[in-house]
Amino acid sequence: MVIIIKIIYYKSMKFENFNIEKRILETLTEEGYIESTAVQEESLKITLEGKDVIVQSQTGTGKTAAFVIPIVNSFLKTKTRALIIAPTRELVVQIDKELQKIGKNTEIKTAAVFGGEGYEKQKAKINNKAEILVATPGRLMDFAKSGTINLKDFDILVLDEADRMLDMGFLQDINWIMKKMKPREQRQTMLFSATLNTKTRQLAWNLLNNPKEIEISPESVVIDKIEQSLYHVASEEKFQLLLGLLDREKPESAIIFVNTKYETEKISKRLNLNGFKSQFIMGDLPQNKRTKIIDKVKNKEIDILVATDVAARGLHINNLDLVINYDIPEDFENYVHRIGRTARAGEKGKAITLACPKFVYGLEAIEKYIGHKIPSDYAREELLLEDKSKGAVIQLDRSSNNKKPQQKSNSNRQRQGNSRQQPPKKSYPKKSASEKPSYQPKSQTEKPSYPKKQQTERPNQPYKKKSTAQQPSNKNSSRQNNQSRKPVSKMSDKERLAYYASKYGEDFKKTTKSQPAKQTQKKKQPAPQTKQPQQTASFFGKIKKLFKK
Repeated sequence: MVIIIKIIYYKSMKFENFNIEKRILETLTEEGYIESTAVQEESLKITLEGKDVIVQSQTGTGKTAAFVIPIVNSFLKTKTRALIIAPTRELVVQIDKELQKIGKNTEIKTAAVFGGEGYEKQKAKINNKAEILVATPGRLMDFAKSGTINLKDFDILVLDEADRMLDMGFLQDINWIMKKMKPREQRQTMLFSATLNTKTRQLAWNLLNNPKEIEISPESVVIDKIEQSLYHVASEEKFQLLLGLLDREKPESAIIFVNTKYETEKISKRLNLNGFKSQFIMGDLPQNKRTKIIDKVKNKEIDILVATDVAARGLHINNLDLVINYDIPEDFENYVHRIGRTARAGEKGKAITLACPKFVYGLEAIEKYIGHKIPSDYAREELLLEDKSKGAVIQLDRSSNNKKPQQKSNSNRQRQGNSRQQPPKKSYPKKSASEKPSYQPKSQTEKPSYPKKQQTERPNQPYKKKSTAQQPSNKNSSRQNNQSRKPVSKMSDKERLAYYASKYGEDFKKTTKSQPAKQTQKKKQPAPQTKQPQQTASFFGKIKKLFKK
């Protein structure tokens, strides 16, 4: 039975009022966690008792701490082990850091497992008896299939950003992982998602044991603390408006979201040519580079980060001043995830969106989703700043970065992010190589038989040459036969004479000029008796004439 709890308005509750271990409470106080958010309050009431829960909550509401606190608390009480599955590397790294922060006063050991990093390094962390494991589905399956991880050892399971995992095609992977774990009655399962659509609910009902569903309504989302604005601008003036807004706002830290990978790198390098320190991240970059860039942004070494939606979830930067949507997101839900990078933990933030003709069609769905119109204006001339990169040739090295991960993935599937290892494929070439010699002798024995047949025909070639000498007469006769394909009965007298002359020789014409038709009848019917006397009479007549002479 699913119990749905909808939270529209809540009064914050202090963590001291929950049944939480003292060491955790001391750590929460040191880290500035004093009062709980709506999602933390409602979920902790259920999860601290060891029950299953389904939570729908938007980004920036503190949901990571909502499942990290009960995991660490349960470990201190009963030494239970927990498995947390997240869709992206960035989210895995963030959750691991949150675990280390909240559990720093405990002896708990954690390990982050994801693609794009050394396989052996992560294996060493797992073998170091980590009690809590945070992983992406693909790399988790690699370790489970190799025997490095036994999924039945985990007592708690957390699925974070479940809706995004389904969108990324991880449903079959999750089902495979669930079959290898303890039954749902013997484990505690927590599912967190920004949206609860039909697919997400079906997944929750199949995996969870009598869960309680908590839904944080859009009215209580922290998005209300973000100052939003929108500018309608022509495509050719879009980058100039971006320069003008950055010059006006002068943010200490900002994230610029772009829809495509190509524009991400291009805009970052154009900003550098205009005097702004910026870096870019996207899915094609190796994980080591992405981690270094994010750390530089957090440490204020880089002022501006240009990113795709890979940074829309799982990227937490304290005191982020500004978020700019250079492109309106094609998925209206990503708008909330993007601007949610600012105004974290109850702080204020600012978000600016540029609406060009190419992406403005997504604005209506966004405003319908957030429940209000975004204050808009037009790009005025005073906001357009001169672009120093105009006309410059910008060399993009994104293509070179793409080739390296692809080469690694072809040679070693373990190093590819969110990809599963498939050892059986490596054995196929060996089998095919061993099978090839068995077929080659057969083919070699068959091939010599063909030239032998041709050699037996060669002695007959002189006979063929003799026959070719007679070919002209045969050809002539065949041509005549082709010309007289009519039945003999249907031929005219001339045609009939020509036919028999060609067949029996030229002498036939001399003896049969007067009676060609009767001779044809002789072949078909017996000759009448009256013809013999005529022939003998003519014969004796000729003899008499000879004697007279």
